[in-house]
Amino acid sequence: MTITPAGSAQALVAVLRHDDPSALAALLDNLPAKSPALVPMAALMKAHRSLDLLLSRGFSANETRVDGLAGLHLVRDAKMVRMLVAAGGDVNLASPGGTPLHLAAANAGPPVLKALLDAGADPNAICDRPPTRFTPLQIACELGRTQAVKALLARPPVHETCFFVTAEFVTRSEKKSLAVLDLLLAAFGADMQPPAGYDSLLHIASKARCADGVELLRRHGAAQP
Repeated sequence: MTITPAGSAQALVAVLRHDDPSALAALLDNLPAKSPALVPMAALMKAHRSLDLLLSRGFSANETRVDGLAGLHLVRDAKMVRMLVAAGGDVNLASPGGTPLHLAAANAGPPVLKALLDAGADPNAICDRPPTRFTPLQIACELGRTQAVKALLARPPVHETCFFVTAEFVTRSEKKSLAVLDLLLAAFGADMQPPAGYDSLLHIASKARCADGVELLRRHGAAQP
């Protein structure tokens, strides 16, 4: 039988996986020199009681792993979002993968997105992944995550971003893309004012010969050119 040393990284993982704050408390006084980032780990494992203990012991809500991700980047639970924010967690903390809202747009459900937005997460935050730059809404749209799109539309980004993401989808015909477009048009309207120098959405779809996009725009009341 393999014996796991008390205070080892493996022991910490085990107690967090079982969300055992009593066992965790016994290990905190004997942390290994290269202890993993416990707050992000607790968030990832949905270890509510263990996270509460860590925060009460002074562990930072913005503690990051070696990949730059903090608990709010990894959380999949709205209650845990509120716990981290109450302890000083930064809902706009930058990471290589973007802010918590970017990561949630790709991975989490609507309750997490709502909790982040309610806590002040910036819907206009940009994640640079050369040659592209994405807002959280654009990420959710690109992945076809319609429930995430609905949640993000409660606080959409600036008008210009809304126009460009909608213009991108009026030229697509895939079923998932049309479902996203339907949500965008319901939120922004089919006759969105284009930025200076750009065609209307109906012109863009017509020039791309995207019959599905044209049909959906007309269904949402787009004016004839």
